[in-house]
Amino acid sequence: MTLVFRPARESDKWNVHAWRNAPKVREAMLTQHEISKSDHDGWWGRKMVDPSFRMMLLEEDGVAKAVQIYFDIEESGSAWWAFYFTPHAPEDMGPMMRFWKATELAGLSYAFDHLKRDRLIIEVLRSNAGVLNWHKRFGFKPCDPEVSKNANDFDLEVMDYNRSAYVEMRDTRWAKDLTEIQIGE
Repeated sequence: MTLVFRPARESDKWNVHAWRNAPKVREAMLTQHEISKSDHDGWWGRKMVDPSFRMMLLEEDGVAKAVQIYFDIEESGSAWWAFYFTPHAPEDMGPMMRFWKATELAGLSYAFDHLKRDRLIIEVLRSNAGVLNWHKRFGFKPCDPEVSKNANDFDLEVMDYNRSAYVEMRDTRWAKDLTEIQIGE
């Protein structure tokens, strides 16, 4: 098994559109409507040149299985993070949990080791208990919901993770799988 975490390319544009519109993905998102091709095309054109935005894909054996997005990457050292799985991600519990762990490790490593962030912030719908518990297992902590522009409109848990928590986690057996992930710029 080869895991590669790489930047999204122009050739990924319409796959990302299809994956984001998958019903299972939409139901976990704040915006749950189907996104039109023209809206996606405009969004892609703006975001892929935005210096405060990065999109990365986690591939296993050459197949993209997770999309990760970093946005509002600020000079102050913070960034927001979101991810979702493509229809190619494993469905069986054991392989899925292993892949989910790799996804979280790759995302955290990219934020702290490559983007050099000091703080990573996420929003999770409270109804998405599995994702909330998973992030907590990695050490995400609830933070002031007022940092989110969406907190008043959605039932969200706003959480953050800081560099010191990442460094502590990175040096444990829990993160040993990180060495198996090739992270590209």
